[in-house]
Amino acid sequence: MKSKDDTGVRITGEATANNRRGKTIYIYELEVTVKYDAEMPDGKKHSGTITFPYIGEDTEPDDWELRVACTTAGASEDTKDTVALAVRKVATKDVRAKFADVLELMREHFRCHTGSSGLSASSLPPGVTSQATVTAVAQAVKKSGDAHDTTTEATSHTAEAGSSSLDIEERFATSPMELFQLLLDGNRMSMVTGGAKIEKNVGGAFSLFSGAVTGFTTEITEGKRIVQRWRFSSWRTGTFSTVTMTFKEHDGETVLCLKQVGIPDSDKERTMVGWRQNIFARIRAIFGFGGIPMGF
Repeated sequence: MKSKDDTGVRITGEATANNRRGKTIYIYELEVTVKYDAEMPDGKKHSGTITFPYIGEDTEPDDWELRVACTTAGASEDTKDTVALAVRKVATKDVRAKFADVLELMREHFRCHTGSSGLSASSLPPGVTSQATVTAVAQAVKKSGDAHDTTTEATSHTAEAGSSSLDIEERFATSPMELFQLLLDGNRMSMVTGGAKIEKNVGGAFSLFSGAVTGFTTEITEGKRIVQRWRFSSWRTGTFSTVTMTFKEHDGETVLCLKQVGIPDSDKERTMVGWRQNIFARIRAIFGFGGIPMGF
């Protein structure tokens, strides 16, 4: 079995790298699909796709879910199932190994651009963004594909940084845009948390409570949505949760909906209290936004 050239590789997602306290941290959430050609023992040729729906820094290669599909036109469903099963048995182990190599090549891409072993979001050279990283992964797939064949079988399951999640809704007596801007304003969030640094761009790093909470912003929709990779500094290295905040106007006020996934079980309560008492309640008290919690 052989993977097709780079036109048969599709990669979507985001990736960032940041140097924190002298250590480079790579954060990525990628979906990778590769088209393949396969010849069965009867001599018939088939084609299809091998997909990793999620490759992240919080999972190991053996944990990546792998999906195999046969897309040969005119083939029966039984034939497609037989081909997909055969490809899975032949390809699984080495395909995982190939993409583990791809991730290392992605890291090399960043090191080459920075001329060092680390970088921060603010020091990326022009044109090197999270989307450029995805492009680098695509290039790495092609480079890695030249050096590997597929051979044997392995099993798979999905893993995540933490198994706990939380949902919070809060109401503030201000506009969605004002609250959105405040949460990305390092000066005002320093008043709330006692020390904050926030880069307002996608891929930018942030820290709250003088470094007790750190992370990176992965998505910004002006006045409507913020998505961040978020962690307590006490968490195991490389463990991040994902925070999604959406802002909606309702009866002249703002409803903030926060969803956080991937929280280590032992820190769910601490995280909930931190948001409600140490951030949202202080925002109301300091800036006079009023409003009340709406449950979770």
